[in-house]
Amino acid sequence: MRHWIIIIAFFLVACEDTAEKICIDESKINPDGICPEVWDPVLGCDEKIYSN
Repeated sequence: MRHWIIIIAFFLVACEDTAEKICIDESKINPDGICPEVWDPVLGCDEKIYSN
């Protein structure tokens, strides 16, 4: 019985929704914007730190 609980728990964790969430706000993208050479990292909505 304990083996079945472990197997079921494994599959519940393995079948978790791992699809990447799209968190880019395209209204804030400006391809003509000026990029100053200032290092000011930002934390993305995917919990990663990005340089500017």
